[in-house]
Amino acid sequence: AGLGAVHGRDLPAFAACGCTRDVAGRATGDRTHLMQRRLDWDREGADWPHRAHSAFIACDGLRWHVQRFACTTPSSLPAPRCLLIHGTGASTHSWRDVVPLLQPHFDVLAIDLPGHAYTSLPGDGIGSAQLSLPGMAQALSAMLAQQNFKPALAVGHSAGAALLLRLAID
Repeated sequence: AGLGAVHGRDLPAFAACGCTRDVAGRATGDRTHLMQRRLDWDREGADWPHRAHSAFIACDGLRWHVQRFACTTPSSLPAPRCLLIHGTGASTHSWRDVVPLLQPHFDVLAIDLPGHAYTSLPGDGIGSAQLSLPGMAQALSAMLAQQNFKPALAVGHSAGAALLLRLAID
């Protein structure tokens, strides 16, 4: 049995990596290897939603995957900026249907959090302080400053909302 499919592509079988499924089909066993296998942009990302808007940014020891969308409404004034942050275990993919609704009103930046989808894990791995809420907030703040991106609106889903609150506190 495989892990399922990502954009129609089968992922490695559980049996090959020491995992099994229970009678209900739920994954069992040690799954820490799933966080260690990074998605390949050329393979899994080949048909990633809004791929043409993707960019990779090196900052604070991380390689960030971001998607940038310019406001589609012509104006002589700069458009306000909107930041989108997904929840745990998700990615920019979460916002694929929301971005077109925001784009007439905002310049939009959607990010993959550290260790999610196409943003790298910190160099010291899963136990890194950069993966704590304060650590992610600090890394995100550094990346936003480097990109000179100051959002007028920030939207977070689940853990993304908690991260935005931490960012506001700091």
